[in-house]
Amino acid sequence: MSKGELLQLARQGDPEAIATLLNYTLQHKQIRTEVSLEGGCLHIILYAPQLPEPKAALVLIDRELMRLKIPGITIITVQGRSLNPDQPTWEEEFTLGKRAYSNSPHPQPKAITLEVKSVSKEGWRALITGLVLSIILVVVSPLKLMFYGFSILVHELGHTITNWLFGRPAIPTVDLLYGGGLTIVFDQSVIVIGLVYVALGTLFYLCRFYPRLQGFLVLLAGIYTCCLFSPMNRILSTAMGHGMEVTAIMVCLYLSTSGYFCRMAGDRSIYAMLGFFTLFVDLQFAWKLIYDSDFRDWYLEAAL
Repeated sequence: MSKGELLQLARQGDPEAIATLLNYTLQHKQIRTEVSLEGGCLHIILYAPQLPEPKAALVLIDRELMRLKIPGITIITVQGRSLNPDQPTWEEEFTLGKRAYSNSPHPQPKAITLEVKSVSKEGWRALITGLVLSIILVVVSPLKLMFYGFSILVHELGHTITNWLFGRPAIPTVDLLYGGGLTIVFDQSVIVIGLVYVALGTLFYLCRFYPRLQGFLVLLAGIYTCCLFSPMNRILSTAMGHGMEVTAIMVCLYLSTSGYFCRMAGDRSIYAMLGFFTLFVDLQFAWKLIYDSDFRDWYLEAAL
């Protein structure tokens, strides 16, 4: 019987074909196998004059079974029986795929599970404190001017980062006396675009053991290329000013509620204050843009 026929029978769950293929894998260790299948559990018995360490044998067996891709098998039990009466037998049970990576320098990718956690009392306290402080900052004009620079800088960083990603070197500036900021944008550079593709290629190589991440990177590179050679890149570069403000709001409020990167007392309240302050500034901007015709004309003229 050819190896192709053995593979076909093994993938259909034929115990004798599975045993024959395992014998090929383990013959250098002088191991003979017996295989039986009960439901989703595969039972394997190893016979050898001198049994190897269980860990080494299980790695070889698990890798071979993963290569075979036998449907319906999830649990494997392996029993080692030595032909030497002085050597004790051993028995192990494991889930398919668990042992194959035990000796690999690249661990088996773990499934990512999202756990929804409730906000702690400290998180709620920080949010309320930050909300009160942000209201004070918005109401008191001198204080608002002091922190308004944060909102402007975030806005201009959104323009700057997006322009760089699409090959246009940019520098953010803040001018509180003028009332806003400005991003100085230079001509598009092929070198910068090339560096972006090099970064994507490097990430693709680093994720070579994670096919799903590689697939996401390929999709991301395709979307990036479509935007690069269409007017969409200009639209994104403009829109990401306010887009970065929305991102900053979410990040600040998340850090406040979760406590991440908070090392000193009051850090969480400061994050909440910055998040709510940026939110109120954006809401005020949107309101004036919709209902204040003079402000809208000034803004459109400045944008041009």
